[in-house]
Amino acid sequence: MRVLLFGLVSKKETLGGYTKQIADLKDTEAYYNKCAAYLLERLGHFMSHAGIGPDQVEIVFEEKKHDYNKLRNLIGTMQNTPHDDRARYLSRIAPHRIRAQAKKDEILLSLADLTAFSLYQSVSKLHSNFGYPEFRYMRELRPKFWKNPKGEKIANFGVKYIQGPFKMNLEGDALKFALSMYQDK
Repeated sequence: MRVLLFGLVSKKETLGGYTKQIADLKDTEAYYNKCAAYLLERLGHFMSHAGIGPDQVEIVFEEKKHDYNKLRNLIGTMQNTPHDDRARYLSRIAPHRIRAQAKKDEILLSLADLTAFSLYQSVSKLHSNFGYPEFRYMRELRPKFWKNPKGEKIANFGVKYIQGPFKMNLEGDALKFALSMYQDK
């Protein structure tokens, strides 16, 4: 299948000062929106590199009990007042082209689920896998992620580990696997 994937690995603790803002607001949507903005930065970075304009991409999220207008507003605010150099890539994202659709009505959302599941499994020490992360899914999907055009690394290109694997307190095999995403093969 000809597809290009993007993904994000996050922990609330790695959002720095924004963590306090989320807690103060007691807004569960704020965390989701901030993570979505990080993911859209990765997409915008690719679009910038490929010369793709904002009106050439439609962004579809799975329809949930979520206020997508808040997400659109956040992206617009970040475009107008970027606090970080990476936010410049959000200029490629057209907030009005962000929409939500039921999973049953958009089959490609299953690829987003597969991507999220694979990333989650690569860092999670679940009781169901006896406390060991599962890397097989990510190994198989890795070639489908956008990678550094000058090499093979996908971290900070198709995959974003918020604040990096060390600050996320990844350990053992999960840390080793995450660090391999930062290296060229």
